[in-house]
Amino acid sequence: VGVHAGGEMQVTSGAATTTADAAATRRRIFAADIAWCLLGGVLSSMLQFAFVFGGGLVDVARDAGVSKVAAAMPIWLLCFLGNAFGHLAYSCAELTSNDAWGLFASADRKTTAKSSALCVAMAVGMPFHIHTYGIAAVLMGDAGAVFAWPVVMSSTVFTAQLWSVFLREWDGAPREAIRCNAASLVVLVSSVLVVSVCSFY
Repeated sequence: VGVHAGGEMQVTSGAATTTADAAATRRRIFAADIAWCLLGGVLSSMLQFAFVFGGGLVDVARDAGVSKVAAAMPIWLLCFLGNAFGHLAYSCAELTSNDAWGLFASADRKTTAKSSALCVAMAVGMPFHIHTYGIAAVLMGDAGAVFAWPVVMSSTVFTAQLWSVFLREWDGAPREAIRCNAASLVVLVSSVLVVSVCSFY
């Protein structure tokens, strides 16, 4: 009986250790994912820095006779060139490391056409919303660099949220995650309202 009990205790202890290790691993992965999200959020503001500190290019464009609507285009040209290089380099490295280039040839025509159309739509949509921001910021004058970016970022976040609901990405998510997400949206809206109200004083 003692040997049997000791064996059960050892098995139970081993299972508990395995469960604890798995939980710790999940926490580490979650922390790493959050860190990457925060880093992405910080780096996303680099476009705004490019617009603010690249204002000299806007002045040069205006002096050369370029209209207000198109004055910010030289900034985005340089930004998108650097952005494209980074994306292509990373994508090619991932495809090569995963030996996935052959999947393009093995896909059926319908899948290839649909995926290509979605890529083109994204390739047009992403620069278009940045160009729209640039046009709005220039037309708003000195206040454009302050107010246009929070508005465009907030619109981006809420659009992504609507798509996530439409695509049912939140199905099965813990209530705590849903509450935290709702709270973050409230903070986002509040911050934009505070900045907007303070501009009148």
